[in-house]
Amino acid sequence: SDVLARRLRASSISLMACGRAGRSMEGFNLEEQAAIRDRSGELSDQYRKYLADHPELTQIMHDFLVNVLVNKPEDCFQFCNEYFESFKGGDGSGDAVDGWGYARARPLLLVGPPESGKRGLARDMVKAHIDKFGVLVAFTDRELKEKEKEGVDFQTMDRGSFSIAAGADEFIVEQEIGESHYGWKHSNLESIFETGRCALIPCPYSCFSSFRTALAGKFMPRCVLIKPEVEALKRRQQEKGLSNEEIEKRANETMNMYAEIEKKVGLFEKV
Repeated sequence: SDVLARRLRASSISLMACGRAGRSMEGFNLEEQAAIRDRSGELSDQYRKYLADHPELTQIMHDFLVNVLVNKPEDCFQFCNEYFESFKGGDGSGDAVDGWGYARARPLLLVGPPESGKRGLARDMVKAHIDKFGVLVAFTDRELKEKEKEGVDFQTMDRGSFSIAAGADEFIVEQEIGESHYGWKHSNLESIFETGRCALIPCPYSCFSSFRTALAGKFMPRCVLIKPEVEALKRRQQEKGLSNEEIEKRANETMNMYAEIEKKVGLFEKV
């Protein structure tokens, strides 16, 4: 009937919640109850489909909730307004958000598969704009490889010193690959911000979620997915003296990994 249609249009969402919330449907006749259940099912299907088609929404809400819990604002409405206002953009420097103590320049997580040129890109950005950017260099307890430079590619420390630093919670994130360990220090990140610069963090994809969680709240990092340049990738492998077969294999593995990462819509502000 027209009356029923109007009632459904006026309160379809609240009607859908009646059964779930345990509220009585005794105020509706059998025809209305059947229509409510049908409409409730339709809406549930629509909402599930939308969430499935837009996984970025789940990630956005997860990040927002993490930031709320980290900052514990007295005024959640003000915090919400300032949080989403910060997404309007900028060049990554001077993105101050008044009232909640966010870092003046939000760090950039440069994310990508192995051999995607993350560290090289970070060095080029600093070289071009040394007054605006600084690289957060990882510490490692392994020996430097040929052509790697101390303080540029990695900062080395012995296994005992690394363990002590890890036990003292000096690292933002730690990673273990084989017998080697890697860590990025809180103090180094803070020193970059003290100079008013934006921290560039070449970030292995395997550490990506850990970095986002660790930096939530005060730093609110921007996340950029780096697309590997195939020819540059192959050139770096050639310099290592690898065979053509091994070079092709590694290039394919890198590009396949990039393709999988790229599917994760909503994780990155820039690609």
